[in-house]
Amino acid sequence: MNKIFGILTTTALVATLAACSNGDNGQNKQENHSGKSNENQASQSQSNDNPSDKNNHADGNTNKSAQKNQSEEEAIQNLTDEEKVALVLYETSVDPTIITADELARGEYTYQPMTHMSVEMRIVEQLTLTPRDTQTILPGAPSDLRLYSVSPIRVNAVPYVAVTGGQVIVFGVQSPVTYDYVMNQEHTMVFDVKDLYSKHSNQDYKGLASKIVVGPAPAVDQGSSTSSSGSSDSDESESSSSSTTVTRANVIDLVEEYEGHQLDKDTYTYKEPEQRDDGSWGFSFVDKSGDLAGSYIVSKDGTVTKYDEKGIEE
Repeated sequence: MNKIFGILTTTALVATLAACSNGDNGQNKQENHSGKSNENQASQSQSNDNPSDKNNHADGNTNKSAQKNQSEEEAIQNLTDEEKVALVLYETSVDPTIITADELARGEYTYQPMTHMSVEMRIVEQLTLTPRDTQTILPGAPSDLRLYSVSPIRVNAVPYVAVTGGQVIVFGVQSPVTYDYVMNQEHTMVFDVKDLYSKHSNQDYKGLASKIVVGPAPAVDQGSSTSSSGSSDSDESESSSSSTTVTRANVIDLVEEYEGHQLDKDTYTYKEPEQRDDGSWGFSFVDKSGDLAGSYIVSKDGTVTKYDEKGIEE
């Protein structure tokens, strides 16, 4: 009896210990499972955080892009007319209407005032933009258009640049015209300021703009000849004798300054300027019938005198 009781007691004890052991294992498994669940939740939480980080990164790029665009817009809005013209000079299409950026930076440009005259290389230290009365020179132009004639000239036409809104217009004319006429000419060039800035802002356009001056047209040609083919000895001696002497190159400019507009080459034919014995320059003009219509004399100091067809001073 005691043996049986002892056996039963021992068996019960083993069963109890086994039950306890199984209970601990179950609890440990539950805890381990719980731990893995927590890790998965943390991992999932971390995974859920990643899109936010990506969004933040994307937002950062968007902000940088917006700041860049805003910075460019501010830069464009703050451009001076000199800087806008400087940007235009980088466009190769402006040759031969006006001097190019390379020529202005180099300090030398190609000069050919008359088609039958030989080409010269002339010195240029600065480009002068002379404000003009827009409605007088270019009737019908928008009220916000700012018109400048450009000196020095390089061909037998007065070069102009006009700045209006977000555009820069480049053209050359030989006689009075209207705004509509200019805008319908194939040689007129219209540039968008934003495009110019996008294409050429990496250039030293501000440095180039420092060589562009808004002010009265110079009384004398800015560019002395560095090499000349076809010019007379009197031209060379005259141009080298004094930096204030009127030259063949700027006689037409001075007369147009005097008249306040371009010469009317649709109505008259203008003779080639010739130097007189006293150092002054003169040229006459005839109507379409070939009859003398008048003449101009430009003294050495730049004074312009106009005469009618009878030689009487006007």
